[in-house]
Amino acid sequence: MKALDSRRFSERQEATEALKRLGASALVELERVLEQQPTLEMRKRIEVVVDHVKSRDGCALSVRWRRWSCRAAPRGRKALEDLAKGSPALRTQEARAVLKRMPASR
Repeated sequence: MKALDSRRFSERQEATEALKRLGASALVELERVLEQQPTLEMRKRIEVVVDHVKSRDGCALSVRWRRWSCRAAPRGRKALEDLAKGSPALRTQEARAVLKRMPASR
């Protein structure tokens, strides 16, 4: 994380790209760092990474969740419920949103 605020542009850029590659697994930590009021440079870079990850991973996840919700199979619902109980990451938020849209189980 400290490399995002490095004096050298190449180090900042490399750190940004590395976080983008980590994807959704980095979101919780990035949001935690944002709460600590980082420098302007670090905040901007983190926001770029978060936007990138949410737009890239969010699209793929939404398609998967829609497939599960269309089936509404008990096993699929159970998997979504388990996932929705997890840490506040993008996948957990998506799972909660899909469960709200699903018809009640019978």
